[in-house]
Amino acid sequence: MLDVILVVDGPRIERSAYLSIAISSTLTSNKYRYVCAVPSDRELTLDWEALGKTVSIEFVELPPLNLRVCDKEYRIFNKVVAMRVAPFKSGVLVDSDTFFMTPPDHGFLLREKTAAAPEHNPLPHSESAKLWDRLYSEFGLEAPEMTIRHGSGLYGTPYFNAGVVASRNLPHFGDIWSDVCLKINSLDLDIKFPYLDQLSLPIAMAIESGDGKVSFENVLPNEFNYNLFHFQEVKQINEKAVIYHHHDRVSIIRGILYRRFEQVVRSHPEVGQFLPNLAEAEFAKYVRLLGPRKG
Repeated sequence: MLDVILVVDGPRIERSAYLSIAISSTLTSNKYRYVCAVPSDRELTLDWEALGKTVSIEFVELPPLNLRVCDKEYRIFNKVVAMRVAPFKSGVLVDSDTFFMTPPDHGFLLREKTAAAPEHNPLPHSESAKLWDRLYSEFGLEAPEMTIRHGSGLYGTPYFNAGVVASRNLPHFGDIWSDVCLKINSLDLDIKFPYLDQLSLPIAMAIESGDGKVSFENVLPNEFNYNLFHFQEVKQINEKAVIYHHHDRVSIIRGILYRRFEQVVRSHPEVGQFLPNLAEAEFAKYVRLLGPRKG
C-alpha cells in the first residue's frame, strides 16, 4: 500500500484529482491510499462515493491560507501545508494532475532522503548561479557543485518539480520546507512567484540531510514525474514512465492515454459526466495565461 496525499483546491482541481485517481486505479494493479487535503475555504463539488468503492480515499481539512507572494495569494503553499498535516509518515505528495501508469517500487521511491524529479528545465533566470549562491547562503549553506539532468536534457544546479515529492517522514520534511518557503519569501526576489515552492525544495532537502548538502539520493529519475506537454510530438513521449504529470486533460489523451482513456471512462462512467466541465475550465485557464489574442 502506497500512501498518497494531494491538495483538492476548487472545482477544476477537484475534477482533475478525481480523474487522476481513477486513472491510477484503472491502469495499475498497485494499491494506493489517498488523502485529499481540502483548504478550509473550499467545498467539495463532486460525489466521491463511486470512486471510494474501488479506491481508499479520505479527506482532511487544511487551515486557512495566510501566505502572499509578490502581493498575490499563493495557493501553491497549500501543498506544503498538506505535507505537514499528512496523517501518515511515509508516502508521496503529488499534484492533482499526476497519475501512476505502472506501480512504483516502494523501496526505490521512498529512500533515506526526501526525493523529487528534476524540473523540465533549469531555473529560468539569466544569473541562476548567483541566485542559488544567495539562497543557500541565507541558510548558512554552500550552493551545490553537483549538476543534474533536467527533463529537457539540459544540465544545471539541482532544481526540482514539486509535483511529486516522496519522503519517509512527510510531516517533518513539510515543517522544514515551510520554514524555508517563509524565509525565502521575505527576500526581495521577483522570481518568487510562482516558483517559491520549487526554489525552496532543494534547500529544504539540504537542511534535512544533516550535512547541508543535496545529493543524488534526492534525485528521482524523470520517469517518476514525466511531464506531458500538448506541444510535444507523440513519438517523442516516453510510454514507459512510472508517474506522468499531464498538466491538462488534452495532453493525456493526445500524448499517452489515447488508447487507454476508454478503459478509464468505462471503469468509472461518472468521470464522463464532468469531463466537459473540466475541459472548459482548462481552456479558460490557458486563455488567462496566454492573454487576449491579437488581431
